[in-house]
Formats: sequence, structure tokens, C-alpha cells
Amino acid sequence: MARPAGCRYIKHSKAAMNADSGSFVGKINYYTCIPQEHVRTAQKYMEDGIFQRTQNCSYAENPTLTGPHYLIKNGPFTYCCPSYVFPFIGWDYAEVKKFKHTKSLVIMYGNYIESKLDSFKEKLSSKQVSFDIILGDCMKIEEFPNKEMTYDRILTSNLMDYILLPELLRICYGKLNRDNPYATLITESLNWVDFCPDADVSMMSFTTPAQTTHFSRIVMQDTNNPVFANDGGTTFREYLDNSRELEDYLRALFYVYHKRQETSNSSKLPILKELGNEFQLRLRDGFRNENRIVFFKQAVNRRRVTMITGLERYMEWVAT
Repeated sequence: MARPAGCRYIKHSKAAMNADSGSFVGKINYYTCIPQEHVRTAQKYMEDGIFQRTQNCSYAENPTLTGPHYLIKNGPFTYCCPSYVFPFIGWDYAEVKKFKHTKSLVIMYGNYIESKLDSFKEKLSSKQVSFDIILGDCMKIEEFPNKEMTYDRILTSNLMDYILLPELLRICYGKLNRDNPYATLITESLNWVDFCPDADVSMMSFTTPAQTTHFSRIVMQDTNNPVFANDGGTTFREYLDNSRELEDYLRALFYVYHKRQETSNSSKLPILKELGNEFQLRLRDGFRNENRIVFFKQAVNRRRVTMITGLERYMEWVAT
């Protein structure tokens, strides 16, 4: 049976990657970093752009890979994924590997994603979950329908990188289901080191030869990979203790909020345990592994396929 002519989006994908001058070096670096057992299938995907576990024919394009140009309203749908985006960075490699490990990344990820979709369909059919899709300003959530609706899980992505964290908590805390002791509000920061540059490996004040040697030795013991041991960048982030800087950053956010609201005359930063008190929320101590839903800090070198930066931090807030 001939394949349908609808493979133009795959061609668009290949064209976009070939037009990206940095993609060649990027792909080489990716192959070097990921487990060698996966390199062949990763290369094959990069070359043909086909995410397919079997040789069976595909009968339709995947509409989730398409969209109109963001500057053209009601424009034609085309392949819309940037050249640096590919399936393996959208799902946690550590979880995928735990589900079913094979040498083929496409098969591994395909099986994992299919299982998640099947589980999701079951929950939908049993009406275990409900959705409210709201396209609007999150700062005006009080104006949306279903004002009385509360939720067991509230995920805010990395909105706290753009909205002052206490302000975000103020907006969302009333939507948390306080009848459920496990109801959790999750906030995430990707850009916090922009305000604390000394907390990142690229700006370490202690990047002396002795410190570099120390980190290289730790990385080599942990990964047994000389390439990682000589990285000096993302690899080292896993072993860098910048918890004090992050703690001070969170405290500073609340200090600024209190000053804006004129609710405190103190010249001192609030202590960590007090954060969220005014919203009847308590921050789980991610520094001591209290998070229950998502890792406070993900291990970089176990997730090379996923290509995390090592800067991601996830905070869980529960009702008090």
C-alpha cells in the first residue's frame, strides 16, 4: 500500500533542520551526550523526521505538529515546530526508560506515550477528570466562569518567571480544593539564575583549577564518561549546591511583594517557613526531598536524552 501524499510536513521538518546552521553541531553534541545505545535511532529520526515504531503505513498527518504562522491570522497550516524541538525532549527520559527500556528511542517513547494516552482515555471515559479550557488573562481568573470550582492540582508552568511569585499564589490559592489534604499548587522557575548569576556554573566565583578538578572527579565517578567530566557546564549543575541562593531568591520575592503591598515594615527577608502564610499555603521543603509530585531538582545526567538544563526548580505548595 502506498503512503499517502500527506508527508509534506515531514519534508518541512527536514528542510527547517537543514536550514538551521547550528543544527549540525547541535546534533553532533546530542549524539555525544546521550547513551550510545540510542545514537543510531536518534540519528535515523534526525535524518528522516519520521516518528514511527512500525513499518505500517500512516494514513494521516499529525495535526499537533502544524499551525499557522504566528504573524498571519487565519493563515494556512504548516509544520510549526522549531528545528531544535524533537520528541525526546518533551517527556522525561528517566520515566520512559523505567516504563520499558529498548535501544530504539522511537520505540521507547512511542510505547510510553501510547500508554499515557490510553490511561488518559480511560480516565476521560470514566469521567474521573473534567476540564475548563480558558483562553484569557490568568491575572483575571476571578472573572472566568465556574468561580466556585476548586482543583486538586494546579500547575502554573513557569509563570513565576513573569509574574511575581506571591502575586501568582494570591491569584491561585483560592482555587485549591481544601477538602483534599493532598491538593497541591505547583510553581516552576527556569530563569531564576538570571537574577542570581553567582548560582550558576558559568558564573561560579570559585571556578579555580582546584574546584574544576573537584567537580570533574565527581562527574567521572558518577557517570564514568570523560566527555561529561570535561564539560564544565550543564554537567556540573547537577552537583552544584546553589540551594542557599535559590532560598534567598524566593525570600526576596516575598519581601518585594510585602513592600509593594505595604504589609510589612521589616527590613529583613522573611524566613523560608513563613513563605505563603498569608495565602494559607505551606511550601514543601524541596531541599529536603519533601516534594511528592515532581522532583524539586531533576538529575541532569540521567536525563541527557531529554536535554534539561539543570536550572529547573519545582515548588509544591499545600494548604495549611
